[in-house]
Amino acid sequence: MFYTWDMDIHMDDQFELLDQVPLFTHLSEQTIRRLSGLFQVNTYHDGELIFDMDDPSEAMYVLFEGKALLSYNKNGEIINLARLERGDFFGEEALLYDDPRYYRATAIGETIALRLDVDPFLTVYEEIPDIEKILTVSVKSRRLSTQVALPWIHED
Repeated sequence: MFYTWDMDIHMDDQFELLDQVPLFTHLSEQTIRRLSGLFQVNTYHDGELIFDMDDPSEAMYVLFEGKALLSYNKNGEIINLARLERGDFFGEEALLYDDPRYYRATAIGETIALRLDVDPFLTVYEEIPDIEKILTVSVKSRRLSTQVALPWIHED
């Protein structure tokens, strides 16, 4: 089912999705429900940039519907990093670092993403066990895959 552009996503639907996101699966139901209330719903059309390389890191995203392509520029060549779909997350580095984006995220088809801005996240940060460690591993893994060819990691 695809949601129309002006339709609000029910909080229970957000909770169900976030409950399956690896970053959050170790959290209590109460914590995930609280987190789900901090996410904003953003919609994107096919080919629309969600964020670009060198943009400020202000939020992380979880795909609710549709797909996104993560890519980066290596010596003038655009390299596809990952093709993501429902339940996948990206931009998580924004929750830890104030660095510019090192890759771009582009919507594939009509896409709905849940967006968690840094400031709301900081209101619950200390209540989430091990979140800094989990985010750090995720960020370092994604960055490493832009620097070293890892044959077991594919675009999809």
